[in-house]
Amino acid sequence: MILAALVTDLSTIQTRVGEIMVSRDPRLVCPSLPATFISPAEEENIWDFWDRQMGEADALWPIAPETKGALERLCNMAEKKGIILLAGNPSAIHAAAGKRTTAEILSRGGVTVVPTYEVGKAIPPSSTGWVIKPDDGVGAEDTHHFRDLENMRRWLTSHPGYIVQPYVDGDVASLSILCRNGLASLLSCNRQRVAISGGEIRILALEVGGMEEHRGAFSRLSDAIASLLPGLWGYNGIDVVCSREGIVVLEINPRLTTSYVGLGESLDRNPAKLVLDLLEDGPLPPCHPRKVVTVDMAHE
Repeated sequence: MILAALVTDLSTIQTRVGEIMVSRDPRLVCPSLPATFISPAEEENIWDFWDRQMGEADALWPIAPETKGALERLCNMAEKKGIILLAGNPSAIHAAAGKRTTAEILSRGGVTVVPTYEVGKAIPPSSTGWVIKPDDGVGAEDTHHFRDLENMRRWLTSHPGYIVQPYVDGDVASLSILCRNGLASLLSCNRQRVAISGGEIRILALEVGGMEEHRGAFSRLSDAIASLLPGLWGYNGIDVVCSREGIVVLEINPRLTTSYVGLGESLDRNPAKLVLDLLEDGPLPPCHPRKVVTVDMAHE
């Protein structure tokens, strides 16, 4: 869905975008989109393929997870090639990719974050239970909710690389923001519909522009985060919970998020053009959704 939305948006910017090349796993059918799809040769190392193809490109817009450093590595490759990187710099990607690192940076800067603990360290009690997730995971990937501390500890013994957070009650939201040089422009305030079943946490749908009543507080939060991570650039997502104690940051996604799928319709503007406009000097654009757009993820 993200790929289709981005390619469609880029294809309409005729004066600034030439050929759109999309890397595609050869085992997958190529969708009907206005782009040239490229795949590695049989047995070709995927990183060698990406390195070779970047040599033919003017710019890279990575759609990649933070998992195992994939997003950071792609951004490093683009920088070494000297092509335009339509994402944050690798050091900012590295900082935002790790949930523990993100929590430490934001907490030192006075931003309220959900407490984040390493496996094996002392974990305080929580009346609402705990959430465990990969330190560098994306979305709700491998995210679980435990009520019993001992059950959670036993599960973690065979699952390295996870972090532990107390479960925070409240309305789950995500922010779609533009960043450049320590500044931010809040594009939309999005509601997340989340379900917990059998201890597994899943995102069922996103309501892009569905939490605009919090825009003032969310805008101040976006400004604070951009100033603490000035290497963030372009489109970024921030996951938060609006709890009784206030707004709590869960994580930063230094890349396109699923909210992008409904962003253009919600804003009645082309969000890809907004990102490309960041390459030019000038103020970050003020944006406000015109309507709420629901992105269904339950069947994906």
